[in-house]
Amino acid sequence: MKDKPIVFDSSVAQNYDDLLGAFMFEPFALDLLERSRIASVENVLELACGTGRVTKHLSDLLPSKASLTATDINPGMIAVAKSRVPSAEVKWETADISKLPYDDNTFDLIVCQFGIMFVPDKVKALEEIYRVLQPGGRVIFNTWGPISNNKAWQISNLVVNSFLGKEPTAIFNEGPFCMNDEKTVLHQLEVAGFKNKKAVSVRKYSEIENASVAAKGFIIGLPTLNLINDRIPHLLPDVIEKLEEKLSMDLGDKPLRTSFQAWVFEAVK
Repeated sequence: MKDKPIVFDSSVAQNYDDLLGAFMFEPFALDLLERSRIASVENVLELACGTGRVTKHLSDLLPSKASLTATDINPGMIAVAKSRVPSAEVKWETADISKLPYDDNTFDLIVCQFGIMFVPDKVKALEEIYRVLQPGGRVIFNTWGPISNNKAWQISNLVVNSFLGKEPTAIFNEGPFCMNDEKTVLHQLEVAGFKNKKAVSVRKYSEIENASVAAKGFIIGLPTLNLINDRIPHLLPDVIEKLEEKLSMDLGDKPLRTSFQAWVFEAVK
């Protein structure tokens, strides 16, 4: 199972965006856009576009001459993204980062928000990115920092594991954090061929209307829901209730406030 990508079906993808999008992902999407320096680019590729939060900003702000191709391995994610970004100028494609269907030296900018972590072979994914970048082209992507620096994630992990056990949920609860060490990722970039590279830590403070919405997001907005439905479907309400209780206790309620930490990596071919 660890050699397979994580799949978000359409219902999970919509919940992911509705419940967690503004809370967890929009602040980092804006940060990534600001660092992308898109004024002079011509051919942009977004990988793991998810529900289209970065895509929307790129589509709105790219120069009129620039092209944008947005990809994800999950058709369910692309379906949600298309509803957010109705622009006919965006080319949507289902694509695996480790086997990109593009010619060498095609893009001058590649952007990826919280996606490379889920590719089984990280170096292969980075090699593919290097291959399809033009000489002098840039890649910018972010990954979550350690789970201990992301309290809401950590609480969710502990609660879900208390119901299911660590082993069955490891791919979902640890997967997002498997590239949390910046030195390891910088080394992977070097192995893939990148020489000019850097990493910066970014922390964003965020709030959500209440602990109930956050709890639902972490359970029915992530593929962990599939495990719960497969193993203990009758306990789904109990898992959500327990997580709401723990989130409220540790992070407050109405609103719930917390912070998230990520790494942003930039590299030039």
